[in-house]
Amino acid sequence: MKRLIYTFTFLIIIISSCAKDESNDNNSFVDLKNTLDSLTETGIIPGISMSVFTKDSILIVHTSGYADLTDSIEVDRTTKFEAASLSKPIVAHIYLKNFQNKLPLDTSLLSFYDQAVTNNTNYLEKVSPFLILSHQSGLPNWRAMPNTMAGSLSEVFNKTDSLNFRFEPGSEFGYSGEGYLWLQGAIEKVSSKPFQQIASETIFGTANTENSTFIYPEIDKNTSSPYDENNERVSKQIINITLASASLHSNAQEYARMFQQYLKDKSTILDPVVKVDTVNNFEIKWAPGIGIMSNNEDENYLFHWGDNGSFKSYVIYDANNDLGFVYFSNSSNGLKIRNIIVDKVYNKKIPMWPGDYEQLK
Repeated sequence: MKRLIYTFTFLIIIISSCAKDESNDNNSFVDLKNTLDSLTETGIIPGISMSVFTKDSILIVHTSGYADLTDSIEVDRTTKFEAASLSKPIVAHIYLKNFQNKLPLDTSLLSFYDQAVTNNTNYLEKVSPFLILSHQSGLPNWRAMPNTMAGSLSEVFNKTDSLNFRFEPGSEFGYSGEGYLWLQGAIEKVSSKPFQQIASETIFGTANTENSTFIYPEIDKNTSSPYDENNERVSKQIINITLASASLHSNAQEYARMFQQYLKDKSTILDPVVKVDTVNNFEIKWAPGIGIMSNNEDENYLFHWGDNGSFKSYVIYDANNDLGFVYFSNSSNGLKIRNIIVDKVYNKKIPMWPGDYEQLK
C-alpha cells in the first residue's frame, strides 16, 4: 500500500484582540454573525451553533435561531446537535492518543474483534486501524439502517442485513461508517470499557466538555430538534448505544475544544495519507480521521463534514494560517450554507468535497 508523506507547517498567528477565555466580543467577525442571524431569520435553517478557533484559542462562539421552532426554544452555547460524521475525527484522536500501543496502525483487527461478512472472507485479516481511519477498509458506508432498539454493538444490524466487502482492503478509497464500528468494537474489547466511558475519560475530560456525548441524549430543552428543507419538523432517530462513527452529540464551542486537542497532540498523526481526488487544482487526501485539501499555492486545509439527514455540520482548519471554524445545524439545508460561511471567514473560495451538496448563492 502506497503511503504519501504529507508535512504540515503550522504558522501561529498572534491575535492580540483575542483572549483565551473564549470571548465572544471579537469585532472582526461582526459580518459573519450578521450572516448567521440572517440565515435563521429568513428561515434557511432553524438554528445554528458556530465557533471560529485557532489551535490555542476560541475566537468567537455564536448561536442563532431555534433548537425547537414549535416551542420557541432558542439555540444557546449548550444546545446539543447531532455531530454525525464529525464524530470520526474525535474517534481518530481517541485511538491515536490512547490505543496505538494495544492496536497498532498496521495490525489486523480480526484477532481483536470479529466481523462477519458474507463475501471475500479472506479480506477480513487485511483490515487494520489505518485502513479504517483512512476509509480503505473495503466496507460499505452502512449495510442497512441501524436498529434503533439495539442493546449492544452486535445487535445494531439485523442478522439478515448482509455485510459485503466492496473492494479489497487497501486498494482504494471508499467512505465507511461500518469500518469505524469495527474499530470501536476492538477498542472496547482491549479496554474492557464501553466507548462512552472511554471518551469521558479521555477527550471529554481533556477538552472540558460537559454536554458532549456519544450516547443519544434524552430529548430536552438542550437538545435540538431536526427539520427538513422546508422547516418541517421530522422525527429524531434515537439509538440506545454508541455508534462511534456518527452518534456524537455536541455544540460548536465544545467541538472546537476537542478539535484543538486533535491539532495539538503529538500522537495525532497527519501521515500516512491516501490520495482521493483532485478538485480545482486542490489535491484531496485522507489522513487518519480527517480529510486534507492542498494545492500548489501552499494552501492546506483539514476538513470533515457531517450528515445525519436533518442534522448537518462542517469543520475546516487552515493549517498555514492557524484558523478554523465548525458549525452545527438542525436542518437538511445545513450544508447548503457552507460556502457562504467559508467566504465570511476566509474571504476566498475553497472546494466543497464531496461535491454532493448544492450551495446557496
